[in-house]
Amino acid sequence: LHAFDAKQLQGQKIIVEKAKAQEKFITLDGTELTLNGEELMIKDAERSVCMAGVIGGKNSGVTETTQEIFLEAAFFALHGVRKASRSHGLNTDSSYRFSRGVDSEGTMRALDRATELLLKVAGGSAFAEPHDFYPQAQKKEFVRISIKTVSDRLGYTADPKKFEDFMTRL
Repeated sequence: LHAFDAKQLQGQKIIVEKAKAQEKFITLDGTELTLNGEELMIKDAERSVCMAGVIGGKNSGVTETTQEIFLEAAFFALHGVRKASRSHGLNTDSSYRFSRGVDSEGTMRALDRATELLLKVAGGSAFAEPHDFYPQAQKKEFVRISIKTVSDRLGYTADPKKFEDFMTRL
């Protein structure tokens, strides 16, 4: 999730695309970065406002005077986030999570819950229904492992029925 000051977003437009090489970007904490063109950026109609999955920009951050927010809930591929984070030495909570993989299926639930909490705590109203540009569900892979491998890793003989029960409930 990332909150933007809606009045700071130009052209009422959000674009997701790669940065331009040598583009300057000032982060929420005031650090000026020179982008290499590989970073995935969230942009408004005129400029970059967020490095996707890493850090927001100073030019659109929420402040104590913000009256309207645009709330983004997104899933970004871990490899791109990790690469951008490392190349600029940015270790944020967001990059930490995305670099290790997050549940892409939880994005809309997170947005709904955050909206609910914002309305409850801050008041106001939600402007519209969310726009979902999720192309397709991620394919979940089955994990195959033998009881022998589990037992070897644990250092004792695992009970196959208990192990299967634990994994099924997980």
